Amino acid sequence: MRDYDKIASELDAIAEGPRVHVVRVADVQARELEPLWPGILWVGKPTLLVGDPGLSKSTMVCDVVARVTRHGDWPCSGGKTVDGDVLMLSAEDDVADTLRPRLEAAGADLSRVHFLESIITGADKASRRHSWPSLVEHIAVLADWIRAHPAVRLLVVDPLAAYLTGADTHKQSEVRAVLGALSQMASKHRVAVLAVMHLNKGNGGNPLYRVSGSLAFVAAARAAYLVARDPQDRDHRLMLHLKNNLNRDERGFRYVVRTADNEAPYIEWCIDRVEQTAAEILAVTEDESPRERAASAKDREAAEWLGRELAKGPVEAASVYRRAESAGIGERPLKRATRILGIVKEPKGFRGAWHWGLPPESSTSSYSAPPPNLSDSVRVCKFPGENGSQEVPDSVSNSARVCGQLGGVGR
Repeated sequence: MRDYDKIASELDAIAEGPRVHVVRVADVQARELEPLWPGILWVGKPTLLVGDPGLSKSTMVCDVVARVTRHGDWPCSGGKTVDGDVLMLSAEDDVADTLRPRLEAAGADLSRVHFLESIITGADKASRRHSWPSLVEHIAVLADWIRAHPAVRLLVVDPLAAYLTGADTHKQSEVRAVLGALSQMASKHRVAVLAVMHLNKGNGGNPLYRVSGSLAFVAAARAAYLVARDPQDRDHRLMLHLKNNLNRDERGFRYVVRTADNEAPYIEWCIDRVEQTAAEILAVTEDESPRERAASAKDREAAEWLGRELAKGPVEAASVYRRAESAGIGERPLKRATRILGIVKEPKGFRGAWHWGLPPESSTSSYSAPPPNLSDSVRVCKFPGENGSQEVPDSVSNSARVCGQLGGVGR
């Protein structure tokens, strides 16, 4: 004879534990995809921005943030942004001396940018604690904040790995669980997610396998883009298609990093789209030996920095050395940078201090850029002609001119 009291007790225990939640598809209202950046970023979908350190990924993120907060236009006639606020999680850049200057240089509305510093626990002052945000442990807290701030349309996580405390980033099951919860939260509260990641040290093969950590990062994301240096022009950067489940257009973008009046970098997009693939660009880069790649990267970084320092005119050599040391640039890369740029070294006045300046062709064929704005950011290049300075109109298809190659660093 069955013990009905025992059965009832077991049923009650089951009712109090985990239960299955099932939705019938016929009861779900169909909804169109909502683009934040048409073809690139979608509301409710995670998108990855992947690349080696030092290639301006964070500067590009600031450009995206600026366009959203100002309801501006996307580059290459990409349409209007979704108007909204932005929540930023940034582990590598200080808000006061790095993020704010870059956002200002990009033209962001700072009143619409929010920065997540910590998670506060504890009911009173004595027990209150500030802890590092984790998408594993605090996704519900993050969702509560976004729900209370419905104007937020974009969540930035830079870099993603810094906010995965508690998860093994090399285990597919754990990565998928975290990104699945993040995606559900983003879809429910109608925000897009842009997450920054680094490349691993592998070579060859499918570029999707170059993303650090588990392949689940790329698998779970709806789109992923590679940021790389243009091997044909080291002053340019490329944003290339790695994966995009929601758009068939696989063309990439080209851009230049400029320096604003506040000495912060900002992005200037070129008008032409890029046909090269991520695999082609990575193959060219991998042809160099690790030592050559490291040395050339340091030299290029030093040359770019020096070009910006001297863009407004000659500077005393001693001051250049001091600034370079503060910027983390060694003496040897700095000296090689002077040869790359053809720096002119000469004393000022009788027995004056030595000054460094860009060569005449760099200063006379200069790029003249207006203050950054959020229109279809193609500035006009100015270059010397028979009757003085001439302008290249926006209709010119030569991306070298549109991007300022007629002047610029090292030209």
